[in-house]
Amino acid sequence: MIAATLGAFIALRQYRLQKRTLELAEQERDRLQRERDSINQQYQVLRKVLTKGPKAFVQKFGTLIQSAREASSQGPGERNLIPRAQAIVSQRNSLQDELGGLESLLNSDIDTLSGQLKQPNPNWNEVRDCIETLSVKWTQKEVEIALRIKRLMAALEVVLDVDQLNATNVDASREHPRSDIA
Repeated sequence: MIAATLGAFIALRQYRLQKRTLELAEQERDRLQRERDSINQQYQVLRKVLTKGPKAFVQKFGTLIQSAREASSQGPGERNLIPRAQAIVSQRNSLQDELGGLESLLNSDIDTLSGQLKQPNPNWNEVRDCIETLSVKWTQKEVEIALRIKRLMAALEVVLDVDQLNATNVDASREHPRSDIA
């Protein structure tokens, strides 16, 4: 009788333990589902923002060019042509400066490494020295590159709104994948 009671008690205990384990697993599954949904929403917002910025930059260029063209069609007496043409050059230069800055940060040491690797039999010691140089310089370059990328995004008018990233009303199902990419 004691053995049967003890056996029933152990079986009940195992049942409760398994039931609790199942409940915890379901809670974890639900939490992961909510987290996945949140990440998907953030992805959709970021995708929209990152494609809208370059589009806006290109459209701004088009608007500047069209505005200058309209001014030029009014004849040599039109005073707005020169400032509008300067705006086009300024817009291009802002992008070019940022891209050139990125290029210069990534080029010199990597060009040296590239030259070494183009050799039929790259010199192991020289390749190692290039890697060591890159490693030493990287900490500073990493900060500068991140800053240049942020400035480039600003030049392209890519502005991330923290409130947009926390949006809960993004309906990704209405949008066909990649339909917003120019």
